Amino acid sequence: MKKTLLMTAILSALSASGASYAANPAPEDREYTMEEIVTLANTTPDLKKPTDNNSKRIKDSYIVIFKDPIDNETPLILPAGKTKNTAKYGDSTDAAGATGQSKKEVEETLQTNGKVISIFESINAVHMEITSAEALRLSKDSRVKSIEQDRTLSMQGAYSIPNPGWGADRLDEDTAMLDNDYTFDANSTGKNEDIYIVDTGLNWANSNVVGQFVTGQFGFPNTGSRLQYAYDVNYPNQAPFAPGVALTTTNTASVPNFARDCVGHGTSVASAAAGISVGMAKTANVKIVKVASGCTTDPVLSLTNLASAINWVATHAPKGAILNLSSGMQAPKDVNDNYICASAINTPYTTTSPGVDAAVQAAYNNGVAVIVAAGNDNCNAAFYSPAKVTDAFVVGATTYSLLNGKDAKASFSRYGTTIDAFAPGESVVVMHSDGSFVYQSGTSFSAPYVAGILANACGDYDSIVGPVLPACKRLVSNAAGTFTYVMNPRITSGTVTNTDGTVMTNSPSKFVNNSYSPFF
Repeated sequence: MKKTLLMTAILSALSASGASYAANPAPEDREYTMEEIVTLANTTPDLKKPTDNNSKRIKDSYIVIFKDPIDNETPLILPAGKTKNTAKYGDSTDAAGATGQSKKEVEETLQTNGKVISIFESINAVHMEITSAEALRLSKDSRVKSIEQDRTLSMQGAYSIPNPGWGADRLDEDTAMLDNDYTFDANSTGKNEDIYIVDTGLNWANSNVVGQFVTGQFGFPNTGSRLQYAYDVNYPNQAPFAPGVALTTTNTASVPNFARDCVGHGTSVASAAAGISVGMAKTANVKIVKVASGCTTDPVLSLTNLASAINWVATHAPKGAILNLSSGMQAPKDVNDNYICASAINTPYTTTSPGVDAAVQAAYNNGVAVIVAAGNDNCNAAFYSPAKVTDAFVVGATTYSLLNGKDAKASFSRYGTTIDAFAPGESVVVMHSDGSFVYQSGTSFSAPYVAGILANACGDYDSIVGPVLPACKRLVSNAAGTFTYVMNPRITSGTVTNTDGTVMTNSPSKFVNNSYSPFF
């Protein structure tokens, strides 16, 4: 399979800025964590914020890259045979890559109490053994371009799931192809990211269902359940159960069927977002928010319940959380069971809900990424709530028919300019509330695929910028940069066609993928 490098590692962990050549007073001489260095950077005006790709760091080992000197300056790293003081230092005795001065001379020139291990002439750099405090001091030297802490390197862990269903199979590719396999990067599975599934609940009474959200599979550390039963409109005053706590008829005696899925929809949606077998974000935290009234197979789904649940997430979720919403207003049908599509925002409100739209916007304004299913009536999404909300990320559905080497819009999927991208949504494999795997169709399942992929993207980017300034927590509330900055590497343009394979002109021809990359 052809894979695409989704993200590249940032080379510089610390960036230098103007300072004198003389040694600056060092911070406390102890080993600083990267988190502490980030904090120091935030409080030091002349030090740019460092970045950290969160791989395994090697203590006291740094690569220091120097700026190119201006014309009237002597290079810090001299070419071979051009030593400044041969009598005092002697030439470098390295058999390979000999430079014009010794390691000791570089140490004294830098006025450092660290040790130069190697000189890399070709990149104007040295490998040094110094403390993190000394690295912070050197980062402020005007001759230093960057300081990068040494790290262990390895091929990213890849796992392959055979016969995953065409939806997951398609999502691991950056082009429209199927190979009956879903390959994913074990280091890109949404770890520590929170996905709120606002739906009909989760069938916690079925062990197979609950088993989809435990850790310890595919080589992941066994840290227990990733589930939290957060909110239920039937019991609005019940505090969320602690993360990882298993619900039973005993501990829900006072709140019967709290967050329990008695319909099946919410369980399937959650499995697509983050189930270990067929989901995208296999290590993300899954927060269950139930909007269905009661516990019947035909529950009441009201706008007030939906607005209430979204409002709860908006006021309780941390910035950077992801909310999946696979419900909304639908077009009415005529006597022949055909949908009657709206051609404008109509009043009185029959296809839109100001309350739901406002709740979605409030969630976004509070730093929550809201993923919305476009809808299944083949109408223009711009005239329906909440798919009309500009700051929601609206997802249409594609079918398994890959026409002309591209993804075809599913016949039922909505279209329109408010749709941000498409993802598989016809006959995709998800988990049923009875614990079996079934085929389901609808944008209801396209959206959670994208929610899971966003969690993976956030986890990837968070690992680059460092734990103090995680990307999605910092960018989600920035309307101009949220998905552009984090999701663009996972969105391909020009790949989605109309249902018949013709060029799509009434919607963005964009497809979200979770293409595996063997390098970070």
